[in-house]
Amino acid sequence: MMGQLKRNLALAAAWGLCVTAGSAQAVPQLQLDLDADDAFYSGDAETIQTTSDTFSVYLYLSPLSNANETALLADTYYISIALTPQRAAPGMLGSFDVNGGEVRVTQDMTYGRPPLELALDGTSPSDPGDLAPHGIFDTFFYEVAVQFSAGAQTAVYNTQDVRFADGFDSTVDCSSVDCMYFVKIDIDKSDLSDAVQLHFDGYNTSTRNGDIDITKGNDPGFVPFSHDAETVVPEPTGLLLFSAGLLLVGRTLRRQR
Repeated sequence: MMGQLKRNLALAAAWGLCVTAGSAQAVPQLQLDLDADDAFYSGDAETIQTTSDTFSVYLYLSPLSNANETALLADTYYISIALTPQRAAPGMLGSFDVNGGEVRVTQDMTYGRPPLELALDGTSPSDPGDLAPHGIFDTFFYEVAVQFSAGAQTAVYNTQDVRFADGFDSTVDCSSVDCMYFVKIDIDKSDLSDAVQLHFDGYNTSTRNGDIDITKGNDPGFVPFSHDAETVVPEPTGLLLFSAGLLLVGRTLRRQR
């Protein structure tokens, strides 16, 4: 309960900073984006979505002006990959690959709400800094540890408003413009059952241990739910239009024979 309260307070504080800073600078310290040809932002779900089977997930770190960037870069961050819709029962639902490594669903996953609720040494439970349910949890999830590199930077952009192809620029001169650090993981869900999809969240070690200190004002904490990401099935209307188009082409070809 205390971990959840701290997370809610941190979320309010973070978005308070964003609102006062103005829409042009309303960029959370941590946010996700998808490098996928069909990626789009869903206003209804308030998340970045894709129907692709293969794509990359980018986690961004945009330090505040008073942040100790050396300490931020030394921290370990996590990307959680959760099943949607919510699933409580284990089952054989295929697999997905993370950076070429297979994750069996649900055998290699944990049921509950991320972060993983163990101390980093794996010996004892800790106060969980659980993410808000936001219609996703509790469910099975898989956690990937990542670390930012000082040499991997891109121009700052808000993933809620700008798509990856238009915003990502790793060639920018960070001495003259604001930049954020990035790390990516490659996903292939070609072997995943059609019964489930994947939802992505991101957070740092403080969130994982449930000890976010919002008084510091520079702890990235977690990706706000409005800047997370997920896979979805194609809209039925889109499939119907596609099928109708194929049928029309087939009839045209038959008439020309």
